[in-house]
Amino acid sequence: MRKPVDPSSLTAWTEGSISMWLRILRAVVCGHTAGHIDGPAAKRSLASSWPHCCSPWSPGINNQPQRVPVNQLGYNNSFATDHPKYELRFGKGGVDDAEDAEVIVHEYGHAIHFQSSPTFYGAGEESGAIGEGFGDYLAADVTNIFAPTPDPACVADWDSVSYTPGPVHCLRRLDEPKMYPGDLDGRVHDEGEIWSHALWNLRTALGHVHADTAILLTQIGQDNPTMPSLATDIVATVHDLYGAGAATAAEAAFEDRGIPAS
Repeated sequence: MRKPVDPSSLTAWTEGSISMWLRILRAVVCGHTAGHIDGPAAKRSLASSWPHCCSPWSPGINNQPQRVPVNQLGYNNSFATDHPKYELRFGKGGVDDAEDAEVIVHEYGHAIHFQSSPTFYGAGEESGAIGEGFGDYLAADVTNIFAPTPDPACVADWDSVSYTPGPVHCLRRLDEPKMYPGDLDGRVHDEGEIWSHALWNLRTALGHVHADTAILLTQIGQDNPTMPSLATDIVATVHDLYGAGAATAAEAAFEDRGIPAS
């Protein structure tokens, strides 16, 4: 059960924590404009940003640097894991994954979920889709704060040059016209584009600081959420922090993708 958020005690320091965290993540994203980030830079940046990202919101979140092995997979893929230890692993092939800031931050989004709740990813497919959608949203969100691109809804345009035909290269997009529940197909990356589009709508409606504050706070303690259940909780957090008008806009952001949020 989501606990009500007291805006008098949380809004100022939570938003301050997010601003600090985003400034630290700038070390990752700045390399995106040049198209290259080397492995040591990714490792240093994420290790330093981890405790600043998560520890202000929950004393139960593991306040330690994150393990980031790079170029150690013999194939072009990356993943985050919480077992047997927390780490992000970045693969090689085509464009090595740790050369694209948005791939790095996407995987970091999974790490945020692991640390926000040990039961975030449950047996239901929607929690996995939420994870993929949030990772894509976070990648585009951070990039477009510090290094805006001509196509802000395009995720991982540098990494994807090796496996997409072009002329526009995107791993995925945040503006696909997919709808809930009709476009659920059992593939978490496909379904994640429903959730990422809804979060992008929320960012457009509220601005990135308010949207990110509500999203990150609400994810703490979630247990195998569905898109409607998490959307409803996010709208309630927006109401607690920013009032009825903002909550109405938040509800519309989710319902634009067919996700009931009330």
